[in-house]
Amino acid sequence: MIRDHVVFNFHDEGGAICDYEAREFDAANNLVYKAEEEQLVARVLINLQPTVLAPSAFWERLRSRMELIIAVALIEGYFSVLREREKTQPNN
Repeated sequence: MIRDHVVFNFHDEGGAICDYEAREFDAANNLVYKAEEEQLVARVLINLQPTVLAPSAFWERLRSRMELIIAVALIEGYFSVLREREKTQPNN
């Protein structure tokens, strides 16, 4: 028996998280990856950069793609605020 295998890519440092999430779900759908949505969400989270996961360490487990999309928006907002603060604070 031949099984379909999906090769998940790691999230690129500094890359848009929402783009990464969309690519991985599209790849899984195009390859008819036999997994529950919750399993795909977990797989995407596992492959995010550790620096991206740090702000979400205390969140409840994400179970749906919609929860993942909301979490990604919050994380990207967090990093946007950090970048703005770096611009306004003098270098040490």
